[in-house]
Amino acid sequence: ISLIVWSFLNKRSSSDFYHSIPYTRLCIYLSKTAAIITWIAGILVVSYVSQAVLFMANRQYFNVDYATMFRMYLSIFICSLLCMAIINVSISITGNILSNICVTGLIMFLPRFIALMVTELTVFHGETYMISNSGVGLLDSSNNMIVGWVFSLLINGSSGIADMVLSLTSNLYTLVLALIYIALGALLFVKRKSETAGKAANGKVLPMIIRTLIGFSIAFIGVMIAYTSIDNDETIAVVVLFIVSALVVFVYECIVSKKMNVIKQCIPSILLGYVLAVVIGTGANSFGKYEASYEPDSSKLAYVTIQPMDMYYASDNGYFSSISSKVQFTDEEILKYVSEKFGAYKDKCISNGVHNYIYNGRGSVTNYKVGFRQNGVTLQKDSAYRQ
Repeated sequence: ISLIVWSFLNKRSSSDFYHSIPYTRLCIYLSKTAAIITWIAGILVVSYVSQAVLFMANRQYFNVDYATMFRMYLSIFICSLLCMAIINVSISITGNILSNICVTGLIMFLPRFIALMVTELTVFHGETYMISNSGVGLLDSSNNMIVGWVFSLLINGSSGIADMVLSLTSNLYTLVLALIYIALGALLFVKRKSETAGKAANGKVLPMIIRTLIGFSIAFIGVMIAYTSIDNDETIAVVVLFIVSALVVFVYECIVSKKMNVIKQCIPSILLGYVLAVVIGTGANSFGKYEASYEPDSSKLAYVTIQPMDMYYASDNGYFSSISSKVQFTDEEILKYVSEKFGAYKDKCISNGVHNYIYNGRGSVTNYKVGFRQNGVTLQKDSAYRQ
């Protein structure tokens, strides 16, 4: 909807017309944005009401929590709001459909992709004693629900999506980010020049930045492959991705500029993209090693939780996993014991090779028994963990 509403900005004649009518730029921006939000809200309201009516008409077959369903629709609305806001920013600095889409993708996914790679490199360097997840704090991909949704589908299937869309933190973060982008879009739209229509972007610097980031995105994947290879030589894969990066930049520039003789202006962007990929990739790798080397002292531990892992030698899913992972153990002796065992296990992993230890039979599986009292009845659960 957003791309259709703002499509007039990609044609010089229609762009000039809208900018000549007796309305301020801000008035046009707010009117168009309000129209998009109205369409989004209307579609979601009709969908929610239709589903609710169908469920109620067949309530003998369905037991539906309508409040939770409403919260999920609210999350979808917030995600749509963020998507619209990012498109508002991209159309304010670009002038054709391809650059609109490419810049939207870069703004939406590139920062979070880099943050995800930092997290994955940290886990890679501590593979046998760290749990892979979407990150912590601001690095957590689930904070941005659109990115969290996409990354979950690509990496973990649909695992964790329900928790994310019902999370107050994720919803607030995504909403605040959307409002920031809406405000930024207004600022850029007011300053947008009409002659940007039909071009990738106005001026020389901004088009170069866009080309550089497009090339960087692909080259960065090659650098990550190089840093996460264990035994295999991934030189060929890295070289291929660097070549693909250059070709994509060249093709992009040919399409947006409608010229074939663009090699000269593409070379600086391609080379700068390579340099950024190596520099940022090396920095992420160094940070990952630093974080993986962290060893918590018992005095710095606030609590310990048990989180059963679904692996080939230990499967523990369902209600117990959900409940047990929320129980926090704060006893000083437990914290000291866990800290000592973690340090000993970590040293053992490093001495035997971090990336091979889990597979070479040196790791052992130990059963543990956990008991909880509920309504006067002790419930026990046996499981296993690696030590």
